[in-house]
Amino acid sequence: MSELSEQIRQILASQLEIEAEQITNTLQLVEDLAVDSLDIVELTIKFENTFDIDLPEHDLADIYRVKDLIGMISERYTPSSEAANTKQDY
Repeated sequence: MSELSEQIRQILASQLEIEAEQITNTLQLVEDLAVDSLDIVELTIKFENTFDIDLPEHDLADIYRVKDLIGMISERYTPSSEAANTKQDY
């Protein structure tokens, strides 16, 4: 499992108040993890801030499984953007 995948699972676990080990790639966000519209908004903000990406809420609302979420964030995330953002925080 990649570091990025693990970070995404940790964020999901924190937001949904479950153990990260319970979150597998095949779980459905709404049906299995009970992600609701408020979770979508809060997760969007957390993912954007953590990975320094732009993630429109409607994009996250269209994601069906955990693996799809990981794929979508992976496409938008570049580690160099996080490093650049970190330098600005000091």
